[in-house]
Amino acid sequence: DNAFLMAMAASHHVAPLTLSDVKLRYPRLFRKYAHLATLEQKVIADYNGDDQDAHPIDTATGLRTTIAFTDFAKPLEDNDECPMTTDSDANKFFMFLWKMLEACESGISIGDNASRQYDVLNDALDDITTTRNNPIVAKFEHLLGWTTAAVHGGLHALLSHGDPDRNRSLFKAVGDEWKNVFEKMETGVVGEKVREFAVYMCETLQMMLKEAKEEYGEHATYTLDFMAKPTLVTAAVSSEVTIVVTKPSKDTKLGLGIAQEKGAKNIKITAIPPNSLFFGTNLKVGMLLITINGNKYSSFAEGLEMLKAGDGQLTILAANPAAISAPALSPAAVSPSTISATHRGSSSTQRENSVVAKNIQDLEQTTCTMGGRESNDSQNDMQ
Repeated sequence: DNAFLMAMAASHHVAPLTLSDVKLRYPRLFRKYAHLATLEQKVIADYNGDDQDAHPIDTATGLRTTIAFTDFAKPLEDNDECPMTTDSDANKFFMFLWKMLEACESGISIGDNASRQYDVLNDALDDITTTRNNPIVAKFEHLLGWTTAAVHGGLHALLSHGDPDRNRSLFKAVGDEWKNVFEKMETGVVGEKVREFAVYMCETLQMMLKEAKEEYGEHATYTLDFMAKPTLVTAAVSSEVTIVVTKPSKDTKLGLGIAQEKGAKNIKITAIPPNSLFFGTNLKVGMLLITINGNKYSSFAEGLEMLKAGDGQLTILAANPAAISAPALSPAAVSPSTISATHRGSSSTQRENSVVAKNIQDLEQTTCTMGGRESNDSQNDMQ
C-alpha cells in the first residue's frame, strides 16, 4: 500500500552512480552493497542456479546490478521542476542510497531488515562526514541526499524494530551535521530554492520521527534537531506575520499540511511542501493561523472553508504559538487535514525516477513526488 509516485517530466536520461564511483567515493557504503549483492547471488544460485543473463553483472566490480528486484543501473529520469537537479551529487546519492534501503527489505525478518537499514544509513553518513577537506557544499548535497533517502524509504523496519539507542545516536549525528552545515554555509552558496528544499526535507524527517512513537510505541521515541535554535525561527519569533499569495481560481489548491490545535479551534501548519503557494514565504511549520483575509474563524471547519472559498488575493495572519499564548499543540491527537496545491504536471508510479518532493503525510501528487511511510492517521484531501 506504500505508493511511490514518481514524476516523468522529460525523456532525457541521466546515468546513475556506477558501482565503480561508489567504491571510490563511498567505500563503506560500497562494502555494504557488495555484502548484499553477494548474499542475494548465493541465495539465487542455491535455489535456481545463477543465470547471468537474467541478472546483469557490473564488469568493473563483478557484482550484480540488481538486488531484491531493485535495478541500480537504470538511468535516472530528468525533471526540471524540482530544485534538486537530476545530475547533482545530491540526487544521485539520494537515488543510490534509497535503492540500498529498498534492497534491505530481505523478507527474512523485520529485525534483520532493521539492522540492514541501520548499517546502510550509518555507513553512508560515515562516508560523507569523515572525508577530509570535504567542501561545505559537497557535504550539504550529500546530507540532502541522505535525508531525502531516509524520508523516501519510510524506515518502517528501522523505526519499529531497530535498536533505539543506536537509532538515537544516528539521528543525533545527522542532526549535528546539518547544524554544522547550516551554520557554516554562507548565503548564496547554494540556490535559495535548494536550501528551502533541504529545510523542508529535514522538517519532514523530523515529523516522521516524532510520529514513530505513536505508531510503534514508547521505544521509538526519536527526534531530529537539525538547526541551531537561534536560526530555526524567524527574527520575529514573538510577533505576527502577514503573508499574501494569489489564488488564480477558487479551485486552486494551496498545498498546506494542517492539523487542529488540541482542544481548540486554531489551524496549525504542519507542512509546507515545495508545491505550496506558501513555499518560500514567512509562513513556517508550527505557526497558527489567526485571521484569513482579515476575518477570524470561529471553528476549525470554518477556517478550512475560508481558505478554500476565496480566489485572487489571499491574505493570512499567522504567529508562533508563543506569540498568542496558545496552549501546547498535539497534532498527533487529531487527524491532519490537507489543503493541496495545484498539479504542475503528470505523474508516474515508476519507483526509479530521480527527483522527489512529497511529504510523508501524502499531501498531494505533483510533478515532483515521493512516497513515504503510510500513516495510521486518516486523511482529508481538501478540494
